Amino acid sequence: MESFEPLSVLIHREVHMHARDAEAELPGNQKVKVSQVSHEFAGRSRSVHALEDVSFSVPQGEFVSILGPSGCGKSTLLHLISGLNIASRGRIFIDEKQVRGTSQDIGMVFQSDLLLDWRNALDNVLIQIEFRGLKKSDYVEPARELLRKTGLELFTDAMPKQLSGGMRQRVGICRALIHDPSLLLMDEPFGALDAITRERMNIDLLKVVEESGKTVVFVTHSIEEAVFLADRVLILSGRPGSLVADIEIPIPRPRLEWPHGESDFSPFAKKARAALGHRDPLS
Repeated sequence: MESFEPLSVLIHREVHMHARDAEAELPGNQKVKVSQVSHEFAGRSRSVHALEDVSFSVPQGEFVSILGPSGCGKSTLLHLISGLNIASRGRIFIDEKQVRGTSQDIGMVFQSDLLLDWRNALDNVLIQIEFRGLKKSDYVEPARELLRKTGLELFTDAMPKQLSGGMRQRVGICRALIHDPSLLLMDEPFGALDAITRERMNIDLLKVVEESGKTVVFVTHSIEEAVFLADRVLILSGRPGSLVADIEIPIPRPRLEWPHGESDFSPFAKKARAALGHRDPLS
């Protein structure tokens, strides 16, 4: 005759096992922790497998670039960290709390500046405050200060059509920073800019971030940009994206000049190219 354990014993054992597993997986003292994350998008005819078993951590104050081929899930990963989407499998933590939706402590910069054509630069920055239901008058001077730090002090009253592409993206960055988030997520913000403007924007971004001590996760297609900006470069494979390399960039800050030709950054760019499977023209 078979013997069965009482239901109360089974429940106690199951709860104990889940508690033990959860304790083993606690993220520790990290700003961001991505743990065994996979994600699929459901389609009409078939699903799209975007990410597969991605895990990494980002300490407070670190600048991390995410690099990979088109369609590998870089932007998807950023959206999962932001809480705009929830991972199909795995877990993401910010400040040791599992991400289950959007957070007030995140600033997001998208590929497009998304400025409202009928609002001037200052009011486009302050729209973030209005959306969050905060007192607008408390943020007018901080908004002006951010515009000053990004070289737009003479353009606070300018309309978007009067601004260059680089200026518009600066306004977008100020908008993401105005509520003083500790985590800044940036999805290829400089991809549409010309090379000269892009180099200048990289240096300006580093100045603002290094002054504030914010944690940054930055998605890009550019190997040089990823290496110049970051403390670490994470490289994803082709879709479904999985982590294939985690390259530390131990070059001191501040980094005040874009590297041209051979530089201290060149060996790390070579490593990144190798991880991406590119032929290295410098080797």
